[in-house]
Amino acid sequence: MGIDNCTICGKVHLKNLRKMCNECIEKDKYEIKTIEELLKQHPENVIFEIADVAEYTGISKKSITEMLQKGKHFLGYAKIEYPCEKCNEPIFEGTWCYCCISELKKEIGKTSSIESVQNKTASRNNVYSRK
Repeated sequence: MGIDNCTICGKVHLKNLRKMCNECIEKDKYEIKTIEELLKQHPENVIFEIADVAEYTGISKKSITEMLQKGKHFLGYAKIEYPCEKCNEPIFEGTWCYCCISELKKEIGKTSSIESVQNKTASRNNVYSRK
C-alpha cells in the first residue's frame, strides 16, 4: 500500500479504491444515508428538485449533484432531478440529457463520415499509375 491525496479534500491518506481519506468516506456515507432517509419517506413517483433535497438535508447541491453524476442512484425511493450540464433541462442520472447526448452522437457521426470521405479522397490522390 502507498499513500495518496484525497480527491475530495486533498489530505494525504493510505491508498484505497475510493481514493478518499477516511473522514471524507465517512462524510460521504452520512450524506448518502441522510438523503436515503428523506427519499424513503416518499413514494417512488415523487420527484424532488435538487434545491429541495439540499434544503431538507443540509447537504450542498454540489455534493448531491456529484453523487448522482457519479452513478449513485436511490432506487425504490422518490427521485431527485438536477440540471443537464449542457442545456439545464431536468435529468435524473448522468451529466447530460437524452437530447444533448443524441446531438453529440449525431455530431460524432457527421465528423467520422467527413473524416472517412477525406481519407478515401486522400488515398485516391496518392494512387500512381504507370506510364
